[in-house]
Amino acid sequence: MDALTRKEKIMLASLLALFIVGAGVRSYKARFVPHPLVLVPAEKPAGKKPGMSAPSKRPKAGRRRVNVNTATEKGLAALPRIGPALAREIVRTRREEGPFKNLTDLLRVPKITIGFYKKIEPYLTLE
Repeated sequence: MDALTRKEKIMLASLLALFIVGAGVRSYKARFVPHPLVLVPAEKPAGKKPGMSAPSKRPKAGRRRVNVNTATEKGLAALPRIGPALAREIVRTRREEGPFKNLTDLLRVPKITIGFYKKIEPYLTLE
């Protein structure tokens, strides 16, 4: 029987090392199995603490909501976070693809992401 070449010895040693490391990882994971999460319903619903309220989706006092289907570029650009370039994109999308049926249709505008939409939604309306 022929002796193994140097490359074959290296390959065999590498495979053996990988096998040992894999067996060690598997053994380690088997010892530390996470306990299943058990949810227990509360006896009574948690109440709100005095003085705390949920964040409002309405703009702050003195701010009005702008109708995205009728607003001009200037009117849209006056809103927080919407500058002239984005206002131009909103008007262009509305002109080319038709009016927005719901506010989430603003996601058709190339520069509006879901995160950005959530930030500007309180300032917009379709009414």
